[in-house]
Amino acid sequence: MNNLVPSYWGRPLEHYLSDYMLWGAVTVDSLMSSDNLTMIDEFRDNIDRVSAIASGDPDMSNQVSVSTLRSLHRMPYKPETYVHMANPPLISGCIKLMASIRGSGKPSPFSYELGYLSFRLVEICLGACLLDNHRVLAFKTRSPLCKPNLVPPVVEELSTHAGGGGRESYNCVLGWSFCPDHATADYPLIISLSDTRLLMELLYSDRKLFLEAMRATHAIAGNLSALVFLFWRYVNYQRLLQGQLLSKKLRIPMLEIFYRCWVVSSTDQHAAFSHMYLCDKDQWPPWNELLHKVDPEDSRELVRAFTGHFVAANKFTFSDPITVSVLDIPNALYFLAYRIVPESEDLVGAFVETMIQRLWCAIADREESNELLIDSISTSLVWLRTILQQFHNTWETNTMPLSNIVLAMVNSELLPLVGRAMLLLEPFQSLDRQTPDLVKRSKIMAASRLLFEGISQVVPRDFLEMAFLHTLPVYWQVSRQMEFMSLVVFPEDIYPRRVRRGFYTVCVEIWNALCHSIADSQSRQGQGGVCANPRCPSPWDSGRNGVCVFALLGNILLYASMSSNHD
Repeated sequence: MNNLVPSYWGRPLEHYLSDYMLWGAVTVDSLMSSDNLTMIDEFRDNIDRVSAIASGDPDMSNQVSVSTLRSLHRMPYKPETYVHMANPPLISGCIKLMASIRGSGKPSPFSYELGYLSFRLVEICLGACLLDNHRVLAFKTRSPLCKPNLVPPVVEELSTHAGGGGRESYNCVLGWSFCPDHATADYPLIISLSDTRLLMELLYSDRKLFLEAMRATHAIAGNLSALVFLFWRYVNYQRLLQGQLLSKKLRIPMLEIFYRCWVVSSTDQHAAFSHMYLCDKDQWPPWNELLHKVDPEDSRELVRAFTGHFVAANKFTFSDPITVSVLDIPNALYFLAYRIVPESEDLVGAFVETMIQRLWCAIADREESNELLIDSISTSLVWLRTILQQFHNTWETNTMPLSNIVLAMVNSELLPLVGRAMLLLEPFQSLDRQTPDLVKRSKIMAASRLLFEGISQVVPRDFLEMAFLHTLPVYWQVSRQMEFMSLVVFPEDIYPRRVRRGFYTVCVEIWNALCHSIADSQSRQGQGGVCANPRCPSPWDSGRNGVCVFALLGNILLYASMSSNHD
């Protein structure tokens, strides 16, 4: 360790992280054999020691060691001790400890073990304080249900109460200001505005190491949604106190912290994140404010984190909760798109593949209505094109990364995904291309066409045709399906046959255009004579313009299935 670094700061990040990957399990085992009374007395002594730093005594920080903080991390695992974590002075003391740790000449709490443990305690204590101030019965009575997993639903409830226009003062549970419903309520102050601002600045300035540390140590019992709730309310409240100017200055730090927390948070916290994001959309910066210098190592860490998050989402079973809502994907891409730099392009292929697979899962399991699914897929394709645009005119110098990105799209069946999404569309009542109905519903058509045009602009034509060659039967399948759908009418269909035929004519036009971006018409026609139905007894004999009876039967069965589920 550097001789200039105080020994009580503990180990540097590259040495301490591995010890906390399984910290939660080890902590629970150690608690099972601990004496409650002795343990609580020890906890109280350590809480007092850290809390004393909040009073401003500079000498007290030297008396808080890593072992002191490690002992406090055992408290959330038992109701008898977890309730003692609802301690505002403990939060303030930990924030001041974080601010005292410096790396490379600036505050860097995650550079050393003491700063990391201090942050984790802030996170845990904040959740406990919210449970206490919200008067959660299990917390107040110290029941066996008194655990940190009570925090996410409470944060979701609080964000629903406080979110929306005109509610900047709805900070009752934090003790800052009060809404009309709680004007006479007595809520203790959890954390001061100055400490909140300091904590926000610390996390933003050390955001690279913050993400690295959080990714590696999921086992610690914390609640990042509670932390994001704190900052979300702070930015809203500053809008009321200081006006829009200060609020705008906080938008980028807020966004950076929000998504770094989201991408490493547990499943049960996602609903709370979504509520906070959707309640105050005007709080988030427009895309042109996101164009700032990105650290290459931070970019790589972000791409890895988002890829890992989507990989976990693609492995869920019907008995597991969904880890990433399909509705959250466009928002995540909005954050990530401008943080991809040339130094991280070799990781983009894996990310693109897992993201497209996640969209496939959403369609296969009908996670949302067709309209919401199509909107999410469309917006995701728009952001995917934005990512690709950053590699324009770089094929000669970035051949391998770009080829991997295109092959990832092929392997994850991007073309079939677009075709499937287009077949989810309801026919338009009007074929006037300027009507709002057509503009809204045709978003998937415009987004997919622009994406495939974008793909054709970053890689050579011959490579593109070769890469997508084995997917070209999909072109024929989707075209035939659209032709079939234009000829049939559901028993209670509200759309006249004229409308249905006109709609699918537009679909075929768009489908032909986007497929032309990746293969010429001769290649597509050559593939069109091959029946891809695995039960077809003679897949090569259907003829270029003929219709295989097995393919037609498949269409009829699909139509019957859709008709039975048709509203």
